[in-house]
Amino acid sequence: MSGELLVFGRTEYADPLTEVGTAAAGDDVQATHPGAWVELVAFPREAVHWIVRDGEDVESERIVRAG
Repeated sequence: MSGELLVFGRTEYADPLTEVGTAAAGDDVQATHPGAWVELVAFPREAVHWIVRDGEDVESERIVRAG
C-alpha cells in the first residue's frame, strides 16, 4: 500500500467517526494519533469515494456514520 491514509476515530460508540488526521502508509496509526479511542480506522485516500448530495459535493463534510 502506498500513499496517504485518512484516519477516522471516535471516543464513544454513540459518536460518529470523525476525521482526526492523516498518516503515511506503513505508519503505526495508533502511535501517530494517540488518544482514548474506541475505534480508530485508516483508509487509503485514493480508495475514498465522496458522496454528492442534492447536486452538491459534500467532500468537505468530515463526519462519517457507521451503519
